[in-house]
Amino acid sequence: MQQEIDSVGSGHSGRSNTCQRLWLYAGVALIAVACTSGAGTSSTVTATSTTDNSPASTVAPGIASSSTVAQPDPGVACVPGEPRAGIDLRFEDMISFYNGGNVSAMTALIGEGPVIDPSLEPETSGEYPSVATWLEAAERQQDRLAADGYGFGEPFELFVLRVNPSLEGVGIERLALTLRFWVNQNCEVRVQAGDSVVSAPDPCLYDTLYRPDDTGVGCDSPFEPRAEHVGVWTGEEVLIYGGVTGSVSAPPLTSGLGFDPDLGSWRSLKQSPEAVSSWPTRRAIWTGTEMIVAGRIPIEDGDDLVWGDDLVLMQYSPTDDDWRVTPFPEGRRAIGGMVWTGSEVVVAGGDLHYPDDQAWAFNPTSRTWRELPDTGLRAVEGIEGVWTGTEAIFIGGYVHPGMTTAAAYNPELDSWRTLAEPPEWTDHHEIVWTGEQVIIYSGHTGPGHRDRLLLYDPETDEWSDSSAMPIEPSESLAGVWTGDQLMLWGGYATYGTGHPNGDGAAYDPESDTWTVLPPSPLAPRCDHSGTWTGQELIIFGGMLTCGSPQVLADGNAASYDPATEEWELHKPGP
Repeated sequence: MQQEIDSVGSGHSGRSNTCQRLWLYAGVALIAVACTSGAGTSSTVTATSTTDNSPASTVAPGIASSSTVAQPDPGVACVPGEPRAGIDLRFEDMISFYNGGNVSAMTALIGEGPVIDPSLEPETSGEYPSVATWLEAAERQQDRLAADGYGFGEPFELFVLRVNPSLEGVGIERLALTLRFWVNQNCEVRVQAGDSVVSAPDPCLYDTLYRPDDTGVGCDSPFEPRAEHVGVWTGEEVLIYGGVTGSVSAPPLTSGLGFDPDLGSWRSLKQSPEAVSSWPTRRAIWTGTEMIVAGRIPIEDGDDLVWGDDLVLMQYSPTDDDWRVTPFPEGRRAIGGMVWTGSEVVVAGGDLHYPDDQAWAFNPTSRTWRELPDTGLRAVEGIEGVWTGTEAIFIGGYVHPGMTTAAAYNPELDSWRTLAEPPEWTDHHEIVWTGEQVIIYSGHTGPGHRDRLLLYDPETDEWSDSSAMPIEPSESLAGVWTGDQLMLWGGYATYGTGHPNGDGAAYDPESDTWTVLPPSPLAPRCDHSGTWTGQELIIFGGMLTCGSPQVLADGNAASYDPATEEWELHKPGP
């Protein structure tokens, strides 16, 4: 063991920076338990994702702090899965259950054991065959835990202080421990101290006992909350695919959902054969028969998951509930802007960290690529594209020192024309075609967001501004063209606090006027999807915080009908 006097840092929320404490690094895990599946296999999972760090109640109403609490059997076997965030782990519950000797509650939270805790009774091996024997030893030692703050990052870190007479007897005033919390896709709570892992053998037991009022997607639902996903409207249903679970290190999701707004029903899509990263860009279009998703296959870099150089197009058929995968042309490192012309997918320009000025076209029937003529574009990052009915227009992106670009491709002539440059640069923006104008909104524009939209008229090759927005300008928001107005909702200000907005507004380009939307039943969020069905805007998913730590929103959706000016909440079910 190593003893060290350490000043408690001020960089962690809730920690005192006015005193010195004795820290003892045991170098051994506080707890170690394996997750056993229904087949009897076991596994451990490395911590990768963040969690909600908001305070929570210590014991749910009606649950006594004793070992006689009844444990209903939800009948769900533990199936190990990849970690994800998005469920309130109620980290303070663990401390309360431990200090109160609540065996049933602690078992529901972290599993049945065995438990390894060498710092509780240093004169012993520190191995306890069950949670019950561990808590008996804690009571025998009069041991108590106290929260000492938390650290932002992935996974969420909880700092704990241990105090007991045995430690005091050998001159240790308090013992500092760091616990790491996350959950996997089957709602198992994971706790890590040192190199060991705890998981709950029954993934839904804790939620059943201690989250009776949870209104989000719970353990019994097949639907996973997500952010940075893609969404398209097929004419019959909203297709949601992929995205992330709150951690930059967690693998991208390969699952998807289908939502029928007429029936209010949900279905699960067949999982895709490849997991594609949402960073540095994500693209999806609807061809009339298929959803085509473009993405980058992530690779492992030590303990981290990073984006690689291999790009793929994946075609999903709702009729067959099946996928087809085609690699990008050899040497192409950027997805760029992506446009559906009615017969081909055209990609042009670059992504963040991957500036490019080339363009290619993909035929989804033959699954073949062809290189297009010289674009006349600058090699930019973060370009966007839109189809006007005759041309694929690509606008924006960033190239040092703040220059941007614009060009249009005519597939009938197989040629490009250079367009007037936007009056200022913007990248990772959103873009829609109104039938007469291109509207650009959101995106990165320097030290702040523009409070006006950029409007481009391809007939006159001229740019103009909209009137000022009545809501805070944001990025990572949802925006749709309804046929007569641009509707925006949510997002966050890049250089602000990182907290998302819950405001929405609709812009009418004919009158150059704005209308503020009524409050939504969803909490403010960013990195969500917005899809127009022809009658209503469907919002799904997203993050409740947009910086670090990232906290995933629930899996509920909401629809807004501009005809009635009313929102409706939609809760996915099994």
